[in-house]
Amino acid sequence: MGKRYPRDYTDDQLRAQARELESAVTIPVNVEIDADQRVLDLSEVEKILRQAGRIVLQDCGCRADKGNCDAPRDVCINIDPPEDYVTKYGMYHAHESTLEGALNALRRSHEAGLVHMAYTMKDSDRATVICSCCSEGCF
Repeated sequence: MGKRYPRDYTDDQLRAQARELESAVTIPVNVEIDADQRVLDLSEVEKILRQAGRIVLQDCGCRADKGNCDAPRDVCINIDPPEDYVTKYGMYHAHESTLEGALNALRRSHEAGLVHMAYTMKDSDRATVICSCCSEGCF
């Protein structure tokens, strides 16, 4: 596959991350897309977030690690993460958030032109990570 950018992910890093994923879906906001995947609009994401017992916002690991995108970083949303998540991922400024804080992060990332992706990890029946991805730095 090769690297697109000097600080891009290696093939091994991408494979390691892919092994943890069950599915990933794009979340367009007020955009109609013909796709073979589950597409969520902002109201559906809000419903997911309203059902969350706990929401953690953090910097996007991709943009923080690669440093090759000027889009907002503090827009990665984690839904009901483990209790030690904030401590474990403190390097990405992980912190507890309110529902309104998470919805504000989604709005800001959408206004910046980022694409919202909801990830369902293995052994989970629902999305637990919502990223807002750019074309320059995300895996």
